[in-house]
Amino acid sequence: VSSALRASYQSTVSDAYELAIYVLMADDRIADGLAMAERYRAQTLVDVLAKSDSGTNASIPLELLERRDTLRKEINRRETRRIGGEATESIAGLLAELDTLDARIASLDPRFAAAGEGRIASVTEMQSVMDQDSIAIQYFLGRERSYAWLITQDSISAKELPARDGIEDQVREIHDRLSRRTRTGELTNTLGEALLGPIADKLPAY
Repeated sequence: VSSALRASYQSTVSDAYELAIYVLMADDRIADGLAMAERYRAQTLVDVLAKSDSGTNASIPLELLERRDTLRKEINRRETRRIGGEATESIAGLLAELDTLDARIASLDPRFAAAGEGRIASVTEMQSVMDQDSIAIQYFLGRERSYAWLITQDSISAKELPARDGIEDQVREIHDRLSRRTRTGELTNTLGEALLGPIADKLPAY
């Protein structure tokens, strides 16, 4: 798969996931939005592994990676239409083929096998291992807007955050200043306010 083709595919998949997350959150389906964000994170990891194995000495045939890309793209297209309320074809057959293909790829490369074993936990499963003093915060940085989910033993809530570019610009500036050993106090406070300010009222006071 050419680098240009792969980049185009990954951009399409990224757009589909972001749209799905936006739709779910706009519909106040907070747990579903978090699950979609975690699926996106897991898919990104697998895509990174695929990209790193795409050289001339790759252990995985390029036609398998190309077919996997095609399946993921079609699954995400149908899921995005379904979430948006449109009628679409079932993805059951595509998922079955993808599972078979992933198993074959995993048999060729142990890194794929390790990634595939990491099933995404549901909110209920996460809460089952939390105590009453535990708080988990999950972030998704999107092109138009970002989200922070706050999970406790008996609740889940979410807040909208600024778009990804603004946050990443601040992180890069802080990193640059740290590398030059200059002060970052004001920038750090600004970044902290962007990431934690919207959920500050949900966090315990120390």
